[in-house]
Amino acid sequence: MGGKLRIGAGTQGSRGYHCGVAPWLRLSCYWFFATGALGLYFPYIALYLKENVGLTGAEAGTILAIPPLIGIVAQPMWGQLADRTGSRTRILSLLCLASGFGYCGLMLPSGFASMALAIFGFALFISSVIPMANSVSMAALAREGTSAFGRVRVWGTIGYLIMVVSAPIALDAYQERAGAPAVPGGPSEPGLQYAFAGAAVLIWIAALCARGLPATSQLSARAAASDYRTLLSRRDYLRLLVFNFGGYFFLHGPMVLFPVYVRARGGDMGELSQLWIWMVALEIPLVFYSGSIFERFGPKRMIALAIAAGGLRWVICAASPSLSTTYPAQMLHAIVISGLIVGAALYVDRLIPEHLRSTAQSGLTMTSALGGILSSTLGGTLLDVAGVDALYWAGGAGALLWALLSVVILPRADQPQDDAELTASAQLSP
Repeated sequence: MGGKLRIGAGTQGSRGYHCGVAPWLRLSCYWFFATGALGLYFPYIALYLKENVGLTGAEAGTILAIPPLIGIVAQPMWGQLADRTGSRTRILSLLCLASGFGYCGLMLPSGFASMALAIFGFALFISSVIPMANSVSMAALAREGTSAFGRVRVWGTIGYLIMVVSAPIALDAYQERAGAPAVPGGPSEPGLQYAFAGAAVLIWIAALCARGLPATSQLSARAAASDYRTLLSRRDYLRLLVFNFGGYFFLHGPMVLFPVYVRARGGDMGELSQLWIWMVALEIPLVFYSGSIFERFGPKRMIALAIAAGGLRWVICAASPSLSTTYPAQMLHAIVISGLIVGAALYVDRLIPEHLRSTAQSGLTMTSALGGILSSTLGGTLLDVAGVDALYWAGGAGALLWALLSVVILPRADQPQDDAELTASAQLSP
């Protein structure tokens, strides 16, 4: 990946002392721990809200809509701060540090109001971690080429998989030792809140990994206030944001409520963990080679295929009477991650100059948040009114139709413009 592990006294960067570890290795460790923390949170938060906190489907959907709602404001704010100051690694470290306290805060609430407050504070920071990490990683690896990002980002998938697999085992061991087994009518995992404490530890380690990255011209590039007009002048960028919004609108709600689907089909946390293994197993090679896939097939095909794969997955889940027939379909999740999440981020990096990198990535994630808000809220309501099958039929069919619309929505060209061209187009725009 173009770097070697250097062990020695360290190097003196332009902004202070840095441990003599190659950036690609430090970033790999960052993604492993930061995304590993999500592996202790995301697969289980809906189950935690429904069973441990005792919320209804509509209340859980509302809670799950708060992070993307806050992200609409928080992501552009943190992105602009990073681009204006050039302190991208320091801001990423701050976001991870604060997110760790946010994970701990999720252990305390016992009702809807207190959980809403806890998730609000958590979302102020966690919602911006991924776009900021994308920005930092692509800047640090700029000389290595597009494929280097996939080879680093895949360690996040590995960390996620390890945590998803180990969480049920660790919780069962804890509950047995503490004498707190599941009881009829109660939570299936009484100690589920302790998974969030583990997530806090992991993301604090990630903060240390990010903080040690040496300053480079790409990481330290600064934007002027007027430069942000260039983003609004790029029609291809705006069209990508529109398509990204639609993809999340159809796919996000069923994803965050997937633990409820598993329970409705008679599964428990152990089976949920096994299903995640199927989701992530194919994701490892696809993310690893995502940069090469991006260059070979182009972003338009890559992103459209991802949404179609997600839609097909939800249709199969809706049509399956039991969990046993849904296991192979979970592998389609890997195409969604590599195409919609990694592919779209690579596309933004291709379109937008480096001094606007953080703001542009935040804009992409903000549209994901908008789609996620509507998807979680409407999905939770649909769950209560029509049942779990209706939710997955609606999400699956809608995603398949949206993928077909990629022909007219997604931009065809993927050639970058240089900074001078972008600045000129911004000055000519009204």
